[in-house]
Parts: sequence; C-alpha cells; structure tokens
Amino acid sequence: MGYYNRGTDNTMTRQKHEIGGANVECWIDVDKIIHIGRKINLEGLAPGTVIPAGTMVHFDNLSDFAEIIKADAGSAKLATVNGLTRHDIKVVEGTFYASVAIVTSGKCWGDATDVPASVEAQLPNIEFVRLRKDAREAYGIE
Repeated sequence: MGYYNRGTDNTMTRQKHEIGGANVECWIDVDKIIHIGRKINLEGLAPGTVIPAGTMVHFDNLSDFAEIIKADAGSAKLATVNGLTRHDIKVVEGTFYASVAIVTSGKCWGDATDVPASVEAQLPNIEFVRLRKDAREAYGIE
C-alpha cells in the first residue's frame, strides 16, 4: 500500500484528518525561505501536537532533514539555530514526516514566537517586532 498525501497542511499520512492548530500568524513579511520541503521526523510526537510557525529550526545543506529546536534546549543546541518555521506543523495519527519551509530572512511578531534573545541575536536577517507594553496587556500577553 502506498502513502497518500491526505494529512493536514504539510504532513503525510495514510488517513484524512482535520486538526486545530496554533493558527497564530507570526510573520509580518518573509523575504527568504530555504528549502521548501525539508523533512522533519515526527515519530514519537503525539497526535494533536502542533509545532507553531516561528519555531526554531536547524538545517544544513548536507541533509534533507531539519531539526526542531526547543527554547529549553541547552546552549550548544540553541547555537545551531539558523531559521524559523514558516507555517504550523500539525501532527495527526499516522504522520511520520512533515515538510517545512524555513525562513532565514523576514519580519515576525516576536511576541508570537518562543525564541530566546540569544537566538534572536544570531538571526540578524530576521527582525523580531514586539508589541508595546499596553498593547500586550490589552491582549493578555505576558
């Protein structure tokens, strides 16, 4: 039996699914995307997991794969971040890989991402725009 692209957005699965997502647009403008179609291994992630747009990622030009880097990763791992995901990645049952577009240049809402200041500094081509304090309070953002 072959694999059919019946997943959601950028995932491949054998079944058709619908799943809610983060659905928060974190990008204001995207200037450069690297390797649309880089694969992320999703094995071990629970169905219903959503990796939101603006998540840190590491890729190299010698591999077809990219790696999601979490904000609580060690400093050595954070030092490898060289882009952010363009779209949400929604994990559904039977999902084994997702394709990911990696943004290396653009402008995003910094309040909508979980990127530490140290990583922001190593992504000079991505501008992180923050809401004013009064606007964050009005929207309930800490």
